[in-house]
Amino acid sequence: MRTYLAAEGWNHDPWQGDFYPDDLPIDWRLSYYFNEFRAVAVPAGEWLDAPADQLAGWLADTGPHFRFFLLLDESHIERAGTCLPAIVDTLGEQCGGLVIFMQRASQGFVESLSSLVPAGLRLAIICHREPEAVLHASLPENMSLNWVDAQGLPSSAGKGLCAVIVPEAADPKRLRALIEGRPGERCEERLLLFGGTPPNLETLRAADVILGLLGLA
Repeated sequence: MRTYLAAEGWNHDPWQGDFYPDDLPIDWRLSYYFNEFRAVAVPAGEWLDAPADQLAGWLADTGPHFRFFLLLDESHIERAGTCLPAIVDTLGEQCGGLVIFMQRASQGFVESLSSLVPAGLRLAIICHREPEAVLHASLPENMSLNWVDAQGLPSSAGKGLCAVIVPEAADPKRLRALIEGRPGERCEERLLLFGGTPPNLETLRAADVILGLLGLA
């Protein structure tokens, strides 16, 4: 199973002087980020209206093994449907997948996504409430459902891409558990998403070290 660690965005001013050198131009931030990490999660506001030349710039600042994971709230699904095919086509293999945040998945919503999401694109739905069990066995091959169970542990159903939100101050033991996942998971790829304003660099770097020690980097 391939595991990706991704900060939510890379253009964070508070990182200047900490992660980014004081004199680093803003336009060089993505290429600098790329030198240390191999994936980033792009907030909807940064990709929904991104012109083709901006997307081409992202590709030029990274490399073929770097992945962009597109984040989306359920309220913007219809808007995304008009531009998503062109964006996915431009990013090509560097588009790691689409991550949708929603309250709770329904059968109707899951079925509607098939007409909006380009064929073959990996899709991870992060639910705030556990989805109905009936959905677990009827998911398309490219789709997964992800949630936190009653014990506070991340759970998932489906293949393809599974996504986990990492607590901002997760300790090494917790990070290892999130990286390794639960026994019996069927996902082919795993995304650990580091949010926050800005994301916690110490937690992200600690997870990167653990990933390397486990031979999963």
